[in-house]
Amino acid sequence: MQFRIALSSSLILSTAVLYGKYYRYMKKIDNLEGKYVLIIGCDSSIGFTTAKKLTNAGFKVIGTCLTENAEKTLQEEFSGYNFHVIRVDVNDMNSITDAKRVVLSLIDDQSALWAIINNVGSMDKIGPFDWLKKDDYIRSLDINFYGHLNILHTFLPLLKKSKGRIITNTTSEVTLPLPHLSPYCTSKMALEGLIMSTRPELGDFGIHSIDIQHGYIRTNMTFNMHEKWKKAWNESDHISKTDYESKLLFHKKYENLKKFSQTSMPSFLLSSDDVANCYLKAVSRKYPKSVYYLGFYGKLVQFLRIFSPNNIIRKKFVRILSNMDNS
Repeated sequence: MQFRIALSSSLILSTAVLYGKYYRYMKKIDNLEGKYVLIIGCDSSIGFTTAKKLTNAGFKVIGTCLTENAEKTLQEEFSGYNFHVIRVDVNDMNSITDAKRVVLSLIDDQSALWAIINNVGSMDKIGPFDWLKKDDYIRSLDINFYGHLNILHTFLPLLKKSKGRIITNTTSEVTLPLPHLSPYCTSKMALEGLIMSTRPELGDFGIHSIDIQHGYIRTNMTFNMHEKWKKAWNESDHISKTDYESKLLFHKKYENLKKFSQTSMPSFLLSSDDVANCYLKAVSRKYPKSVYYLGFYGKLVQFLRIFSPNNIIRKKFVRILSNMDNS
């Protein structure tokens, strides 16, 4: 009898806690009309889709792009929306400073910069470590780390005033780094270190620092991975090529990646819409999570990190994902 009472009490308490957490995470902010959201990298499919969802929800959106053509396209696509486009190069501090002036000119006494979505990212080459050069790592760090750092440094004073939030797009590779992606993983893990280290500091000013850890997404970055592999091979030196030709590694991997890119995408791949919906949650929820593990793959990687930190299951999983297991 006592056991049944204890079990019933535990179930009731657990249900109440879960419902309380669910209610907390579902609660939304108000006064959306006075809140600006700055999306860095609005010329990508994810950034574009996010801007549509945020403007439809009632936010004022400032989207950045890199080229003049992208700027014209965004102006046409968002005609009639509460949307403003700025050309920004995240590695050019003068460009970022100019963007800040534009943002300040848009904000008045009834509005504020509520959130920044750092959506820029780049994967230039993939391949074994000795195919790659120092410049490959610098190029990846410039976009995937220093670009985010520059944006945060410049716009942080505005977020302090609004007690808003900075939302950063990292990747599941910060939890489960895969072979042949070392420049990309290095830059993303540096970014993850920046997010984790500064989160308590920003929290002191009421700023939420939110990390989106996702798996592979159906974008150009995923569709042309075989070309990135080929580019690394073509630009590697003769000694490295000789080492790998004997194992036919280049050809096997190239064909696997080409098949992956040109056939129907696996069901666990995310769409731009999936990521945009997660951004919308991070911007609009009153009590956002610190980390969102997005999609089946993102959640599976997190599961492996906790329950299989360094054993044969994790190692096998890494080999399968990296297309190295040709047996």
